[in-house]
Amino acid sequence: MFISFDVTAVPPWVKYVVLFSSGSALLLYLEKAYRRYTVRQIIKRRQEKAKDAMRRLRAHVNKQQEQVDEKLSADILNMTAVELQNALQSGKLKAVEVLLAYQAKAVQENDKLNFITEPIADALELAESLDTQKENKKLLHGMPISVKENYFIKDEDSTVGVASLIGQPAPYDAVLVQVLKDQGAVPFVRTNVPQTMLSFDCSNPIYGKTLNPHDHTRTPGGSSGGEGAILASGASILGLGSDIAGSIRIPSHFSGVTGLKPTYGRLSTKGMRSLTKPQNIVQGTGGPMARDVDGVVLLMRAMLTPHHFKLDPSIPPIPFKEKEFTDTRRLRIGYYTSHGYLDPVPACRRAVLITKELLERQGHTVVAFDPPRIPYAISKLYMKVLSGDGGKTIRGYMKDDVVDPSIKMMMFSNGRSVPVRHFLASLTGFLSKDPMQGQMIRSMIGCRSVNEWWGLNTQVGQYREEFYDAWTRQKLDIVICPAFGFVAPPYDHFDQTFGGGINQPIYNLLNYPAGSLPVTSVSAADIEDMKKYPQHTLFEKTIKKISEGSEGLPVGVQVVGQQWQEELVLRVMKEIEQSNTSK
Repeated sequence: MFISFDVTAVPPWVKYVVLFSSGSALLLYLEKAYRRYTVRQIIKRRQEKAKDAMRRLRAHVNKQQEQVDEKLSADILNMTAVELQNALQSGKLKAVEVLLAYQAKAVQENDKLNFITEPIADALELAESLDTQKENKKLLHGMPISVKENYFIKDEDSTVGVASLIGQPAPYDAVLVQVLKDQGAVPFVRTNVPQTMLSFDCSNPIYGKTLNPHDHTRTPGGSSGGEGAILASGASILGLGSDIAGSIRIPSHFSGVTGLKPTYGRLSTKGMRSLTKPQNIVQGTGGPMARDVDGVVLLMRAMLTPHHFKLDPSIPPIPFKEKEFTDTRRLRIGYYTSHGYLDPVPACRRAVLITKELLERQGHTVVAFDPPRIPYAISKLYMKVLSGDGGKTIRGYMKDDVVDPSIKMMMFSNGRSVPVRHFLASLTGFLSKDPMQGQMIRSMIGCRSVNEWWGLNTQVGQYREEFYDAWTRQKLDIVICPAFGFVAPPYDHFDQTFGGGINQPIYNLLNYPAGSLPVTSVSAADIEDMKKYPQHTLFEKTIKKISEGSEGLPVGVQVVGQQWQEELVLRVMKEIEQSNTSK
C-alpha cells in the first residue's frame, strides 16, 4: 500500500525545529573538525621544533667531527660504564670528548631507529663546565645519560605523546634529573615513549615510531622504549626510565638491556609525568636503565644521596646499602616459569631455567615457587586500579587528538557507555576463547562509586598479604621468573597480546623491586619447540604467529625482591650476569 505524505500539512514550527537541528548538527560537526585541525597544526609545529633541534645537533656533530680522533671515539663507545667512569675520574678523558662521541653515535643510530624526541640544549655547556673541575669530582662526573621524555626538563614540554600537553613547558628539572646533574652526569637526549605510556609499542603521533635495534619490524618495548632502543644501539650508556606496568623491564627484555624498577618511594617522582598519577593504590616509579648491571648500580648509588632526600623530603633517607649488595651469604631463591594463565614461549621458559642453574652453581638454594592467583590479581585488581575512573582522565587528555594505532582499541572501548563496554568484554572473551581477556576489558570500566574504590583498595591489601605469606612460608630471599611471556613482537599486535605481560605489573601491584637483564637469545631449537606451543585461544595463536622470525632476539629474566631490597635484587642480578658471561 502506498501512503502519500503532504509536506504542506506539516506545521511551520516543525520545519523550524528540523532546520535548527540540522544546522546545530552541522555546526557541531564543523566545530569538532576545526578542533581536530587545530590539534594537527599544534603537532606539526612541535615536530618542526624537534626537527630543528636535531638539525642543530647534527650540524654541531659534523663540525666537531673534523677535529675528533676516531679511534678515541670508538674506544669511548666500547667502554663499560665502570671503565668510562674511571677514565673520567682519572682525567684520561674529558667530559666534552665523551659527550661528542655519544652525540655523534646517537645522531647516527637515531636516523635508523628514531629514539630521540629532542636533544638537551645545555649538554655541551654542562660538559665544558665539568672539564674545568680538577678535584672533588662527583660519582657521575662527565657521564652522558639519556632521559625518558616524561621527565621534566626546565622550559621544555613533557608530552608523553599527547597533543594536549604540547606548549606546557616544565617549570623545573625533575628531581632525579637535578640529582644526576648534581652528581656530575650530563643529560644529553630525551627518548621516545608510546602515546599515553600505556602500551608496550613505542609510537606516538608527535615523534613517530621507535624501532627495535635487533629487528626493525619489531617494537623495542614500552613505555621506556626509546631508552631500551638507545641503550641497545650503543648510543647511550646510562638511562633514566619509569615503570608502572613493566615500563622499564619490558624494554629491557625486548631490547636486551638491563633495568630496575625500585620500590615506590625509594626514588622521587617529583617532575615525572604520568597520566595515571591521580590514583594512589599503584604508583609509577622512576628507575635506572643501562647496558649492564654495573651501570644500573652506579645510577642507584648516585641517586640515593643527601641532595636527593633534601630536594624531596617525602623520600626516606636510605642511602645505597653497600653491605647488602656485596654480601656473600647463600640465598634461598624461588622460581617459576608459568603463573597459571599464559605459558611463556620456549625461549622465555629456558631463560628462567638457565638462570636457575647459574644460581645453583653459585651455591644458592633454588626451589619451585607457586605465586598465588596472579591472573586474578591482574585481571580483577590491577586493571581496575589503573582504570579506576573508567578512563575518563585519559579521555580528557586525548580529546580531539590523533590516536596512535597501538592504543586505538583502548580508546575506542574507553569512549563507549558502560553497557556497551560490558558487551565488548563479553564478546572479546567469547571470540578469543579466553575469559581473562574479557575480564581485563571489563575491569577497565573502573569503579562507579567511592565505596567501590575503597573496597578495591581493601582487596588489594588482602592480596598483598596473601602473596607475602606465600613468599615467607617458603623463606625466600629472591624470586626469579620470566621477564615476559614472549620476545619482542612486531608492531601493531599490542591489542591481541597485551595479556602476555602480566609477569610485570604484578610487582607494581605488590610494590616489590624488580629488575630485568638479558641472559640468552632465541635459538633455532626454541623456534622448533614453538610447534608444540598451545593453540587453544586466539591469544596463543597470535603469540605463535609473532614468534616466527624471532631467532636471535634477546631474552631476559626477571629478578624480584621484597620491598626496599633493591640492593639484594641487584646483587643477584650481578651474580647472574657474571656467571652467565664466564660460563
